[in-house]
Amino acid sequence: MALWDSSERYGQVSRFLHWGMADGLMFVVPIIALIRQYGSGRAFEPFGIPVFSRFESDEIEWMTDLGGPLHGELGWGLFALIAGHIFMTYWHRRHPNHTDVLPRMWR
Repeated sequence: MALWDSSERYGQVSRFLHWGMADGLMFVVPIIALIRQYGSGRAFEPFGIPVFSRFESDEIEWMTDLGGPLHGELGWGLFALIAGHIFMTYWHRRHPNHTDVLPRMWR
């Protein structure tokens, strides 16, 4: 039996991948940015609400090193996932042989 033969099995795989990749990246990317921001010693005050203040000592190298490549690469990956979802929703909506998935996504 192929993995995609069962609609229920396809739904389970889809839910796992969507949670693991899209939702996971939406959580991890900002967390890595906050770690990098804190490690640099700069304050973080979104909308004037102080989350953490700046410190005068040297930056925490492992925090800035973690945030450098990971935040950018994972952010681009998240962007690609979002753009891919938008494109595929449009694709399924416009082609007559495909199921319109947009109404199902609003439930």
